[in-house]
Amino acid sequence: MTILILLVNLLAVGTGAAVIALAYRMDRECRLPAVRDYLVFLVLAVVSGFFDWIVFNLVKVLVPGISMSDIDAIYHVFWDLIGFPCAMAAAAWLMFALAGFLNIRLDRKRKAALAAPFLFMGLLSVAWAALKAGNVGLPLGAILWPAFIFALPLIHLLLLGAAFGLARRLQDQSRTVVRQFIILLFLGLFVWYVLSLVPSRIHPSYHISIIWFYLALLPPTLLLRRRLALFQRQEAPADFSPEALAPLFDRFPFTEREKDVLVLLLKGKSYKDIQADLFISLQTVKNYASRIYGKLAVRNRVELANLIRNLIRAK
Repeated sequence: MTILILLVNLLAVGTGAAVIALAYRMDRECRLPAVRDYLVFLVLAVVSGFFDWIVFNLVKVLVPGISMSDIDAIYHVFWDLIGFPCAMAAAAWLMFALAGFLNIRLDRKRKAALAAPFLFMGLLSVAWAALKAGNVGLPLGAILWPAFIFALPLIHLLLLGAAFGLARRLQDQSRTVVRQFIILLFLGLFVWYVLSLVPSRIHPSYHISIIWFYLALLPPTLLLRRRLALFQRQEAPADFSPEALAPLFDRFPFTEREKDVLVLLLKGKSYKDIQADLFISLQTVKNYASRIYGKLAVRNRVELANLIRNLIRAK
């Protein structure tokens, strides 16, 4: 049983890393804010899961004869300082990602305001770890533990439920994909939360249940990967023609090849599509895109489209 626990927890680590790698590749290909926020959510969620069950089980397996009180003490050092703050932050970035997929624009001030309660709870956890290290008896655990066990799952499920309802505002194809994404994530997280609440004496796979959490993140990520082109078109509509961009080309020192890449970026083409259309390497496409973003002082194609649209209107 000990070997099984070790192997399944290592498999969970591999699954979490694969999910992050998949989202990172999506982010590198399209650089959409919603995908970037989803990547941050995944990183925070996977790190939180690692410093929750996996650290606990690895210590138990790799240190024979260690007492449960010592395991619990080691676990709480990592959980209070890293795991819990990451779990709270993950909820905030899930909210940002959902807003992006729903075309709800959040500026930095709104994001900061929405993230503040979650980040505050994370800071409380760090403070509690410091107080415990100094033998200061402040009962913050009575607040933090229920927040993680009951409030956080409820927040996740309510966010997903609200996003499912708001998706009705999207166009038919976008609405279908966003709702499929939400349903997959909702079902996966719901199963994980139910399993995590079942006592270990009833639930024989209690110590390997973290695998279900990481597996819950895989189907929605794979769905986004398959339908990425849809979100690119949604974020950057193909409403720019070379003729309309002529004043822009006169104003900024673009090379002919950069102009070609710029037009294709504004049409919502992926880097791979641009590579095929222009018969150049993928790295060359990325280099051109970076130079275009640098000349216009933007970070991604959404900012690029908004900037150029405003410049054209100003003419």
